[in-house]
Amino acid sequence: MTPAGAELTRVPDGSAAHEAAVRTGWVIDVANPARWLTTCGATPQQHAQVAARNFMAMTGPQREFTARDHCGNHTRWNEIAIAPTLDSTLRWRHLDRRRTYVQLDSFDGSLDLATGYDTLLTEAHAHHSQLLILDLRGNTGGALTSATALRDRFLHAHTQLGSIAFTTGTGQLADPVPLTGDPSPSLSISTALTYDRNHRCIELNGLPVDGPATAFAR
Repeated sequence: MTPAGAELTRVPDGSAAHEAAVRTGWVIDVANPARWLTTCGATPQQHAQVAARNFMAMTGPQREFTARDHCGNHTRWNEIAIAPTLDSTLRWRHLDRRRTYVQLDSFDGSLDLATGYDTLLTEAHAHHSQLLILDLRGNTGGALTSATALRDRFLHAHTQLGSIAFTTGTGQLADPVPLTGDPSPSLSISTALTYDRNHRCIELNGLPVDGPATAFAR
C-alpha cells in the first residue's frame, strides 16, 4: 500500500487481472489509502504489504477493481473468489546444481500442507538436492499447526526455540513459557541453517522483507 494506492507486485498468469491486461507495477485505486495504512497492525517491514492485503481481501463471491499504469491508463475488472488448492499454495521446481526452489503462499489450515511438505521433501531427495530455497515472501500466514508442521521437518531433536506468551483473555499477556519443537514423525531434514541472498544467517538475524516475489514459473 502506498499513498497513491495498492501497487501490484505480482499478477498471476490467467487471473482476471492478467486477462484485463493489468501487469506488475500497476496501482489499484484505493479511496483512502491512509485509512488502511493507519489501521493495520504489522511489523515495519510488512506494514505496507499487509495493509494492501487487507484492502484487497475478497469479502464476497466477486469484487470489482480498477487500476492504472504509470502512464495513467485505467482498466476495470471483476475478481471471482477461488478457493485455494494445495498445488496453487505450495509450489516447487528443481534447479540446477542440486537445488530446489519452493514458494509457499500461506499456511492455510484447510489444506493438507503436511502431505505437501512430505511430497516436496521426497522429490527433493530423489533429485539429490543439497539446497532447499524456501521463499516466504508474500506469505499471508494462517494456521499455527501448518507452520509448525513445516518447522518440525527441520529439527533433528527436541529443541527449545525460544519462548511464547499467550493472552489471558483480559487484555494482558501471561508469563512467557518455553517454545519447543520436536522432529516430525514423518519426513525431516537432519540439519539446516538458512541464509538470505546476502549470506546472512536467518536463524541469527531474522528475515527482513527485501523485495517483491517474481512470478513463479514451473
